[in-house]
Order: sequence, then structure tokens, then C-alpha cells
Amino acid sequence: MRLNQAVALSMAGQVEQAASALEALAVLKDMQSYVGFHLARAEVFERLGLSRDAKDALGLALESTRNAAEAEFIRSKLGYLN
Repeated sequence: MRLNQAVALSMAGQVEQAASALEALAVLKDMQSYVGFHLARAEVFERLGLSRDAKDALGLALESTRNAAEAEFIRSKLGYLN
């Protein structure tokens, strides 16, 4: 639920607050392998103009996925940021 709240904050234009909320979630072990968490972080980093951090988050998402369609989506996002 807290991840959804962070995403909602970002979509509402409260990107800095979303980044803080995501940072608080980063300490949770479950988030380290959750693709959606890394994708949310990448989106927030991109909105903040932190493209290097966005790429790193996408890399973690790509490492975490076992879904071919999801991996292709992440690769396309990585290509967009390059």
C-alpha cells in the first residue's frame, strides 16, 4: 500500500515526496526483488532529472524480472534513457 501511495504522489506532481516515500521503502527486504518498486523508483528519478539513478533502478528491475514481456518493456525504457 505504501508503494501505491508513493506512485500516487508522483503522479500528482509531488515527486520529491514520492522519492522520500520510496527511499523509506528501500530498507524493506521484500522491495529489493520487487520489479514494481524498481520501476517506480526509475520513474521518480526520471521525473527529478536523475537519469543515471533512473537507469540504475531499471537495471535492478531487469535483474529482478523473470517475465519476458516485462524484461522487454524495461529494456525499451533503458533505451529511451540512453
